[in-house]
Amino acid sequence: MKSANKFLQSNVMKDLRSGDMRILRRWDEWRGVYAPWLASMKVTLYEDDMDAPCNCARCGKRVTFGECYSSHQIHTTFGMGYAVCPECHELELAERAAAEKVRRHGQET
Repeated sequence: MKSANKFLQSNVMKDLRSGDMRILRRWDEWRGVYAPWLASMKVTLYEDDMDAPCNCARCGKRVTFGECYSSHQIHTTFGMGYAVCPECHELELAERAAAEKVRRHGQET
């Protein structure tokens, strides 16, 4: 396990140094805190051209900006959401709903 972690860390550091990746902030619905999130340099917040290609900030899939939604979890330091694909947007909404349900259930008891 340690060797796998070292391999992963060395590859992540290599990607960061090469400029292919960057670290963003991702809101953890379950813990209620931000955690570091590694994403492609091709993620975006805004584009003038809705047909501009970009990567989903969550899964990295190549999409056009016009297909994307503003992320509920992956934000700038000012709270602006990066572009995510429709599938990841649905996952974020499901995670939020599940976490809310658990929080509500915990408050009822």
